[in-house]
Amino acid sequence: MSFSGGHHEGLLGMTQSWHDNVAHISRTNDSIAVGSASVTTRQAFIQFDRFWAGHVAYLARRLSTIKEGNGTMLDNTLMVWGVESGTNHNHSPRDMQYLLIGGRNLGIKTGQYLKLPSTQSSNKLLTSIMNAFGIQDQTFGDGSATGPLPELMV
Repeated sequence: MSFSGGHHEGLLGMTQSWHDNVAHISRTNDSIAVGSASVTTRQAFIQFDRFWAGHVAYLARRLSTIKEGNGTMLDNTLMVWGVESGTNHNHSPRDMQYLLIGGRNLGIKTGQYLKLPSTQSSNKLLTSIMNAFGIQDQTFGDGSATGPLPELMV
């Protein structure tokens, strides 16, 4: 879909940079033009999130209708949607949120919301995903966090 600094000029009729004019200031009531409407940066951020969420949901629904092996293509696929900016839009590694869709046949516990009791490295999530795809290792990335997230796997 893009990278963290993707500017998305033209998306939803925006003539300005999404990243510079919405993503980092979306907690304000500053006004910005989206198409022919003037909305707050918060409203623009919500519109962009809904736009991308609609595309992610469409793909998940399509994958869930395709029979594959002992389930559907979604059961054998893992979609990962996340951002690297946490909830405060400053690229801090705190409060990271990830949405995992599918992966039932990969050993992912589905249908749950995890709110971990303490801060965890996203490398543990990535180690879990790597393990789900058959690469058995205990680290991912810089190796500062070891092991998968046990709450995520069957």
